[in-house]
Amino acid sequence: MGAAENTHMNRATDSFEKYTEVCRQIAVDRLASITGKKWEPVDVEEWDRLLFSSHIIMITLAGKDLRVFLKVHYRPGRTKAVLENVKSKITDVVSEYSNLLAGGVKQMLLDSGVLCGLSLPTLLTGIDEAILSDVSKSHRFIDCFALQFSETQIFVTIATDVTSDIVKSSILDCKYRGSDSDEIEFL
Repeated sequence: MGAAENTHMNRATDSFEKYTEVCRQIAVDRLASITGKKWEPVDVEEWDRLLFSSHIIMITLAGKDLRVFLKVHYRPGRTKAVLENVKSKITDVVSEYSNLLAGGVKQMLLDSGVLCGLSLPTLLTGIDEAILSDVSKSHRFIDCFALQFSETQIFVTIATDVTSDIVKSSILDCKYRGSDSDEIEFL
């Protein structure tokens, strides 16, 4: 792999550092709001490995010159054990978390002047990750991190494709208002 190609294989480029920070904060806040637990973000050095967990919830945000692929990777048994107070199916909980995360990212993009739509969450098994692996492209910025509570990790991958300088400049100065626990309600 050449040096030019290798620059696109970085977890996230320096120019998207603020965007990455904001997305991570949204991820932490949303998971804490529905679980009542304090999750710690952890860097994942091997972000391009094919499988993180046995199950994945994927949501896509799309707009003119922008695609954001949000994937939440989890192991149902381990995650359920940490969320013993949750009466819903663990897949429903993670789907709702994915919706909250995607909604937060969408709101941040809207606040930055970028219009986009949101897909429904799709449940996939880990083997599907091999088919949908994040291919590094010159216009794709990838961040992968884990949210950890005790010994349980939920992995989050956010791959953002930006194909215009206008959209790129709009999200370089993204803002996050923070979550207000009264505003987020898990049903």
